[in-house]
This record gives sequence, structure tokens and C-alpha cells, in this order.
Amino acid sequence: MRVTDRPRERPTPKRILSAASSACLRAGLTDVTPHTRRQTCATWLMQRGVSIWDASGFLGMSRETLERVYGHHHPDFLQSAARALN
Repeated sequence: MRVTDRPRERPTPKRILSAASSACLRAGLTDVTPHTRRQTCATWLMQRGVSIWDASGFLGMSRETLERVYGHHHPDFLQSAARALN
């Protein structure tokens, strides 16, 4: 995904949003918003076992919110409880 054609130019939030939206349309994805992309990213980070600390920093989201909303996707979710019953 190309955000700018100028090598030394910093991409702006508006250009990033526009490039991401264009990429989704080219891929045939409809009804994809920045919110759904953020939700997908949070889910994938949790599923891949990324720490809550790192994922929350990457997403710009509080650790508490990330853990409450997406924590159940983490592979370690409830593992200590399951081990206690073995």
C-alpha cells in the first residue's frame, strides 16, 4: 500500500486513511471502517500471543480496555484455571 509518491514526505493521517480505504475497495471489501480494521488488528495481536502491554501500545488503547474487550482471544486466557483443574 503506497501512501505517498514522494520518498521523503511523511504520510499524513488523511493519506493513510485514504490509502487503506482504497486498498480495501480494490480487494473487494465493503463496509470496512478504521474501527473494524482496529478491531481486527487487536484480535490478531491477541491470537498471536502478543503481550497486552505491547499490543495496547501499538494500538493506542489502554491495557484495561484491550484485556477486557479482546483478552479472551489470547492463547493464555484461562490457562492457569485449566492447569489448576488438571
